[in-house]
Amino acid sequence: MSLDRAAVVIPARDPGGALARLLVSLAAANDSGRLAEIVVVDDGSVEDLSAVCAAHGARHLRRDRSAGPAAARNAGAAATSAPILLFFDADVLCPAGLPEAVFATFAARPEALAVSFRSRGFDPECSVVANFGAALEQFWLGLYLAAGGGPAFVEGVTSRSFAVRRDAFDALRGFDEAFRTNAIEDLDFGLRLAAGGPLLLAAEPQVDHRYPAGLSRLLRNYAVRAFVFGRWYAARRPKLPRVHVSPGEGLLRILGTAALVALAAGALGSAPLAVGGAILAAVYFAAIGPFLRHAARLGSWRFALLAALLHLGSSPVIVSAAFSGLASGVLAPRRGDTVPRLAGAPR
Repeated sequence: MSLDRAAVVIPARDPGGALARLLVSLAAANDSGRLAEIVVVDDGSVEDLSAVCAAHGARHLRRDRSAGPAAARNAGAAATSAPILLFFDADVLCPAGLPEAVFATFAARPEALAVSFRSRGFDPECSVVANFGAALEQFWLGLYLAAGGGPAFVEGVTSRSFAVRRDAFDALRGFDEAFRTNAIEDLDFGLRLAAGGPLLLAAEPQVDHRYPAGLSRLLRNYAVRAFVFGRWYAARRPKLPRVHVSPGEGLLRILGTAALVALAAGALGSAPLAVGGAILAAVYFAAIGPFLRHAARLGSWRFALLAALLHLGSSPVIVSAAFSGLASGVLAPRRGDTVPRLAGAPR
């Protein structure tokens, strides 16, 4: 199969302004014209996105009731025919050179089933909260790219910007539509896909992504994702792909939560717990040092300090939501995963 054309699939549910910016960036990046199809799957938006799509040459597929991004991506894929599927979330921008990077990667690595792209780690025009989310994600993904800066083999995909071979996507029957929100559906898909062949994470180009700008939205996103993850993990007990679930990040979150709980108990009059909390906090800040240096390089040491406080303060939300999901998932019926392997695809 010749991997010479790609179909772009974008699940969207408001707002139209962000979608318009993505479509403009796609037009600018499509120098070779090999982005043969652009399909926007309108997942029950309140706004009328048809005019935005028409203005920028995208096909508009309307779903009157939202079924979630997993179902939207599957519907968009089914409506296209190109041999490569290039997925974007509606709140990103496609950088110049990304389509050609996709074709070049598949040409150089014909065994690869998918290639994902990182988001930028810092934007001086964005809020501290948004830059914290960007810097943290880039830090953990960047650990895969430390040696040489070339594409890295990973065990997952980043669904906001990734390309996948259609034959691989169809073999898995796409995303699991049981996931009704944008949480863990990409982890589940990437884990199943990785059983069929190699997946890559590209060093460049990096995409612009609009991370949550406010603290309440950030904490809400963390809570939802952590709960869904805990429930999914308890029900299926999968081998976790490190590209999504870093053991180091998990341990940091637990350590930070323990430090805050001990310090809070110490403030209520327990001297031993106060001492223990101070020790745990010191260990936590020592352990988070590599991320702080990364954040300082991206922004400043002031930003790094604020990022550390955001990381520490959000840890109890993540830990409590994850354990709540685990408890809920233990009671859920366990579902076995059937992972088809593509004929002839090497591991």
